Amino acid sequence: MKDILQRELIKYLYAPLPWVLLALWILILLWAYFDPFAHIRHLVARFVLAPQGIVPLLKREAQQIAAVVSPRMATNYSLAVWSVAGPHLMVITGAYLGGSEYSWRTLPAILTHTRRRDLIGAKLVLLTLYTLVLVCITLVIGLAAAWYTTSKIQQSYPDLLGQGVTSPWEKILFQILVAVIGPLLWGVLGFFIAITSRRTLAGVLTGIGYPYFECMVARYLAGSAVYNWLPVVAQLSLLPAAFDYDYIEGAGVVGAPLLPCFLDIQRALPLTLICLILLIFASLKVFQSQDVR
Repeated sequence: MKDILQRELIKYLYAPLPWVLLALWILILLWAYFDPFAHIRHLVARFVLAPQGIVPLLKREAQQIAAVVSPRMATNYSLAVWSVAGPHLMVITGAYLGGSEYSWRTLPAILTHTRRRDLIGAKLVLLTLYTLVLVCITLVIGLAAAWYTTSKIQQSYPDLLGQGVTSPWEKILFQILVAVIGPLLWGVLGFFIAITSRRTLAGVLTGIGYPYFECMVARYLAGSAVYNWLPVVAQLSLLPAAFDYDYIEGAGVVGAPLLPCFLDIQRALPLTLICLILLIFASLKVFQSQDVR
């Protein structure tokens, strides 16, 4: 198993995809920090032309934005952005790991000296490791971007500088857990579809499209027993519980706007984990029963 994992790791690191996705994610994360600074500049520019009664509201909005991108909120904000954008990247990664051997027609040769269970296990471990690496990079770059953005705000608009609220350690650990299992669930979904269809593209398109389809269907199932067992609803329900931004009065939560309501955390977390485990076992079952020639 160790040798197989090492071989899959080397093969994946030599492929351009992980580095392209990493670069894309870093750009998205940096944009998530630098764009609020541009928005603050826009709000400050409106101070001059806005009616006197509107200026305090604009100033409060600018202070709230500054608080979101402050170093004290770096973990909360960075992982929240990853939990929303990261699943799309992990679907592509999972579909690539699951379907690349079919596209290259190398699977029959690999199976001559590798057990199917070990191959699937190595690929899923690699998918998990890549998720953990991206989460760690998110924390490091997010903190650096927060310090830089806050320094720019302090230089240009010191009276708008927001402090934010530091989350307790147990909340940070829960945020990291959500930031790992949520995108990983979507990644394993893409992995499963790619193996079942033997097509990488099918895994990408279905993995990205299905969650949106389920959210649209969920609008008509709200209040029913079926709604409480939908996997994507469960995963998205973890976001407002982890990234509630409770330091801003009346602020919205991070989550899918199409959902009519969220599940409570006691149901959402176990259901997400169960769906993740079922997809892993389903991938193994399908792969072991395939006729590969």
